[in-house]
Amino acid sequence: MMQHSEPLRLDRDGIVRHPNVHDARLEAISVQKPQACLKIVDVEGKHLDLVLQGVERLHASNFREGNIIFDITTGNDISALDRSELASLFGTEVERLKQAHFLEAISSRLANGELLFVRLVPSYGCSLIALCGQVSFQSH
Repeated sequence: MMQHSEPLRLDRDGIVRHPNVHDARLEAISVQKPQACLKIVDVEGKHLDLVLQGVERLHASNFREGNIIFDITTGNDISALDRSELASLFGTEVERLKQAHFLEAISSRLANGELLFVRLVPSYGCSLIALCGQVSFQSH
């Protein structure tokens, strides 16, 4: 089956508008560092892979049968992330989040385009937050 990779199209708030993933199903998450692949089936039955390259941190929770996506957001502004999301990414290193220089280093890497965040907000089931180098999608 032919696959082609395309960049995401975002609205001004960083919400993925193309491909349309609202109400799509998240079927699987495959991680082979430094890459992760989110297997998605949209409401029309089209299969999509959201591919995260250069993954540094990834946290997914509440994966269930029938994960429904509300939206996926990506960006490079650390202020868009709340403390609990950062804490979930850094686990036992959560104490480091209280250190200003640690947050500044992450913020700097986001601001200069070295990193971006990807956030999957569910209507039901799996939520996901990741820090990676780039994101694209493949349809097949």
